[in-house]
Amino acid sequence: MNVADRLPTAAPRLVPRLIHRLASAEVSANRPDFSVNGLASALAALGDTSAVPVLTDTLRAAARHKQWRTAAHVLGALASFGPLAATALATIRPLADAEDVDLRAAAAVALWALERSPADRVPRLRLLLDTHRDLDAVEVLGRIGPPAAVALPHLRKMLDAQDPWTRVHSATALWKVGGAAH
Repeated sequence: MNVADRLPTAAPRLVPRLIHRLASAEVSANRPDFSVNGLASALAALGDTSAVPVLTDTLRAAARHKQWRTAAHVLGALASFGPLAATALATIRPLADAEDVDLRAAAAVALWALERSPADRVPRLRLLLDTHRDLDAVEVLGRIGPPAAVALPHLRKMLDAQDPWTRVHSATALWKVGGAAH
């Protein structure tokens, strides 16, 4: 039996310990605690929604101390819970307007995962298409599908990008948003 096979039976004992470790981890402006990222990833992988409150608290602390990388990582963990992490929305929403592009992109992705509101997400995702986080935006626009049609002109323009992966991801999103006609 490998570790992955034993994980589901170990999860009930592991999750409370990880939650306790994350709750006691230091997230400050002077000294980022890089174990926070590992703890957040582990809790996301275990998928136990009892971790949502501590992840939300950690996100709040990371944002307060301007630890943008940590905040972005925790946003990814919260996004993995989808709508089950809706209690974190009030903490996440302001981060969608952050100056830091990486944080803004992570917040936009998380907000889509948690609330699935195209009217709120598409305008912010379109703004990300002109940043180094364009592929995050393209990915979510593709998931949104036809309600993201206002992004079609920009997605078409991205088909001319030098980077082949940008072209591939843009073509995929173009198909999901606009269908065969685009």
